[in-house]
Amino acid sequence: MAQQRKKKEADDIYVQDFLPIKNIRNGIIETKNHKFVKLIEIIPINFNLYNEDEKDSVIQSFFGLLKTSPSKIQIKCITQKTDTEKFVSSLKKDLICETNPRTKELSKSYIELIRRIGQTVSISRRFFVAFQYEKSSRFIDSDPAEIRRKINNDLASLQEGFNQCGNAIVVTKNEDAAVGEIFYNLLNKKSCNTESFQSRVLKICKDYMASRGLVFGKDHVPNIPISNYIAPRGIDFSADSNYYIMDGMYYMPFVIKSDSYPIKVRSGWGGDLTN
Repeated sequence: MAQQRKKKEADDIYVQDFLPIKNIRNGIIETKNHKFVKLIEIIPINFNLYNEDEKDSVIQSFFGLLKTSPSKIQIKCITQKTDTEKFVSSLKKDLICETNPRTKELSKSYIELIRRIGQTVSISRRFFVAFQYEKSSRFIDSDPAEIRRKINNDLASLQEGFNQCGNAIVVTKNEDAAVGEIFYNLLNKKSCNTESFQSRVLKICKDYMASRGLVFGKDHVPNIPISNYIAPRGIDFSADSNYYIMDGMYYMPFVIKSDSYPIKVRSGWGGDLTN
């Protein structure tokens, strides 16, 4: 009986419950252990194209940014194959209006080239900075106004620092949807190629309401946990101790020990990791 209960408890664990995200509001991520995190996307610069004086200036600016940044900060990089279909669709539209036969043949060859590159060597990188709210002793953790004020102040400081480095911060109209889409693309690297985040949201809304006897487009949409929108279809840790399977893709994590980082490095050395 005890074994049956344990098996039932294991079967009742859903991916949504496994994710630590409780909510996303005003672009701020609230975790299940009551922490508040802001995630921003940074537009990178091509550091290698700068001359030595410019590189030194960027390094000094970045050093100053780290000195004044929040103490709990992480830099993230997402690498994935470039989606070339939008560019190809634009080329096809231009091709419809083209009357020169030779130009048409060249355009078709160019489209095929873009597709071949997209399927093999073409990759895109997105860079993010995540920082955590650090409470002031004058306020309690549950004060939403204080949390937003402190995070926005830290954001303004980071934005100024990155501007001095030559980087810009991506601004979106709907911060909550933008953050949700980032997590969706990160956790569903296979599915996001065939199903957009907007399509996933619509599908989840319809399924969630149907399971409760509600009609989409007629009844009021209930409060659906954010984890339902971003969770992968499954995470399998049982196959092998060295890797796990998430959304039909295999992942192998590894950790660089803190005492193994070099004491001195050349400028731009972090590019070797992202490459």
